[in-house]
Amino acid sequence: DDDLLDDDDDLLDDEELDDGRRRVSDLYERLLEKSKHAKVWISYAKYELDSESTERARAIFQRADDFLKHDGTKDERALLLDTWLAAETTLLRAGDELDGGVDDAQQKNVAAVEAKMPRKIKKRRPRPDDESVYEDYVDYVFPDDQRAPLNLKLLEAARKWKAEQLKAQAAEQEAKVDDDDVEENGTHKRPRLADDFL
Repeated sequence: DDDLLDDDDDLLDDEELDDGRRRVSDLYERLLEKSKHAKVWISYAKYELDSESTERARAIFQRADDFLKHDGTKDERALLLDTWLAAETTLLRAGDELDGGVDDAQQKNVAAVEAKMPRKIKKRRPRPDDESVYEDYVDYVFPDDQRAPLNLKLLEAARKWKAEQLKAQAAEQEAKVDDDDVEENGTHKRPRLADDFL
């Protein structure tokens, strides 16, 4: 009978723990409705990591990265990715220490986050309070930011090519019409207008 009670107590403890985790997750989700700051996302992901919910933590990091990518907050996104990379690296080391080998899936997770990491570029800009004085600042260039201009250049080149094709077709049509207007003896069927000479 004591064994049965111990099992029931363990089940109750697990249920209370799961219920507590659900409540904390719900609180984080409500907080994210009000503020999508990187520090909220990071705190939420760290909570899930501490709760040993690695996949949920990764999903939160990914959601945060997607939001911050489209929101345009480069500093916050860089902070998030630094934290995410540190978490993945820690998980890789912990897995290596536990089983004595490196997990391929974990290495892929680290590589995936590393591929998202920005380059830091030092730039200068005029100060807001005095435009005659310049200040240095750090800007971040993300790998997915670099793909967009290439696509835009390709799209612009395609538009230019299409415009040239339409222009060439219009010129051919006009030349054909002009040829049709000239009779066999070289005189025009219609009188030439001043516009024809411009």
